[in-house]
Amino acid sequence: MTSGAHPAGRDPGRSVADPPGTSAYARNLYLGGPGRVDPIDRQEHPLSSNPDIVRTITAALGRGDLLAVMGLVSKEVRWAVNAADRDAAPWSCVYQGKRSPPDFFAELSRLTFTDFTLKAVLIDGDLPITWPHVAFTSPKGRDVGIEEVQIWQLADGKARSVDTLLDTAAVGAAFA
Repeated sequence: MTSGAHPAGRDPGRSVADPPGTSAYARNLYLGGPGRVDPIDRQEHPLSSNPDIVRTITAALGRGDLLAVMGLVSKEVRWAVNAADRDAAPWSCVYQGKRSPPDFFAELSRLTFTDFTLKAVLIDGDLPITWPHVAFTSPKGRDVGIEEVQIWQLADGKARSVDTLLDTAAVGAAFA
């Protein structure tokens, strides 16, 4: 086999488990590739509670539906990824304003997500807290599976802020 050749003409961005015709981009759970977009019709399906809102946003994240996420964040949204070592996770910073979440998702597009499962939603008054399991392969080919905690602040049916806490050591090892 020559350098750069792949067995049976297999696309190097496609896992053996992927259906034919899918690519790493199509698999990316945060950006969703060329998959379908399910806009939320608030008149037909009103989101009446904070748990409903965070579950809807989390489901949109899981299927890579950036448009649905953008429809559920306020103009002044603050999306922060907090890590003990900010250099360990390239996307660790504070994204401020409605124009910033696409920057966050662009950073995440370097990863190939293999799992994004919401394990629990906890509510303390008006403060929803989510516990997702996230698994991905780094650009260096290292697999990572971590538990995250996301602390949400909502106002008028939209996310006003999201603070994500993650396992910096596991993420850092994937990029080392």
